[in-house]
Amino acid sequence: MSSSTRTRLAWTAITATAALTLTACASGENAASSSGDEAADPIRIGVVGASDDKWAVFTEQAEAEGLDIELVDLQDYTQANPAVSQGELDVNQFQHLQFLAGYNVDSGDDLQPIGATAVYPLALYSTKHDTLEDIPEGGQVAIPNDPTNLARSLLVLQEAGLVELKDGGSSLSTEADALPSSRSR
Repeated sequence: MSSSTRTRLAWTAITATAALTLTACASGENAASSSGDEAADPIRIGVVGASDDKWAVFTEQAEAEGLDIELVDLQDYTQANPAVSQGELDVNQFQHLQFLAGYNVDSGDDLQPIGATAVYPLALYSTKHDTLEDIPEGGQVAIPNDPTNLARSLLVLQEAGLVELKDGGSSLSTEADALPSSRSR
């Protein structure tokens, strides 16, 4: 099976799962308003990158399940949770549980997950080096500036052999956990 076929099948599975999740979400407030003659308001979903191909498949699947959705394209991930809290969006799709927990702690909010979402893997990119081995001892790498993705990126760098983390690292690792024996800083 080709890589593009596997990718398309994966997105179809994710889309079907998300459509079913949205069915559960819509069965509350929106379902009550749809039982009358009046059309229900669309389910407003906050996303980053609404023009991505996956959203066309998602929209088709949702419509096939009888869901009226409206994708709201956000410019960055920091807008989604406050918009849900303020009632501007019904749901958002983008974050892993640790990111949501961090948001709730920092904002004093209590948003709850209603379903699973895709968690996109972090990867290493360079315009300067062709392989990991090309990165020199003491080379510099950029890492995310939010705590939850910082820890994820450090674990990726450790897996690549570029850093060594205290006690093997964890989902709470910070730059301070990088050991002096690390290849990059």
